[in-house]
Amino acid sequence: EVTGEVRAFGKVTQVTGRGYVEHGRTNADPRRHTDRQLRLRYYDEVDGQPLTVLAFDQLTAPADGARRFGFLAVFLGSKLIHQSVAPLLYPAGLQPDPQRKQNQVPTEFHLSRDPAVKIRASVQRLVERSDYLDQVSGFMRLIIGRFVHPVSYNYDCSAEVVLDLPEMKGTRKGWADCGLSLMRP
Repeated sequence: EVTGEVRAFGKVTQVTGRGYVEHGRTNADPRRHTDRQLRLRYYDEVDGQPLTVLAFDQLTAPADGARRFGFLAVFLGSKLIHQSVAPLLYPAGLQPDPQRKQNQVPTEFHLSRDPAVKIRASVQRLVERSDYLDQVSGFMRLIIGRFVHPVSYNYDCSAEVVLDLPEMKGTRKGWADCGLSLMRP
């Protein structure tokens, strides 16, 4: 649960709702482990409890066998009510990034291969576009930029989630945090 105030653009706004905190650290070079990574996080509230749907889908680098893996998890409150350990999320409506035309970025994210959970998320706004090359030395930028050009995209998406679970059935509409990382476009 999140409460507090946001101060931005000369205004103060009181906020109350559901949120997500992510923290991860690694010393592994992501370019060695992934070619493409998709993320979707949907949040809602049902009868005073948070509803959270997390989906992740990754394709490893050719040096790692170009393997695809992923997961889907649905939580109601702190209880895991559905899970799948399979790559289910995929991008749709691919269009070129105006700054790097060879990067095909989605206008939608879909999850529909699970009989109990269907998701369609439409990109509404690009929140952040991070060019990883801006964070390395000039020498490394020359080497990496010649072979790969890793970019991460984060979006606000309007989402429709259809659940057919024992604990919950029906269609929910709301917002999702969607993301795409391309390491070797």
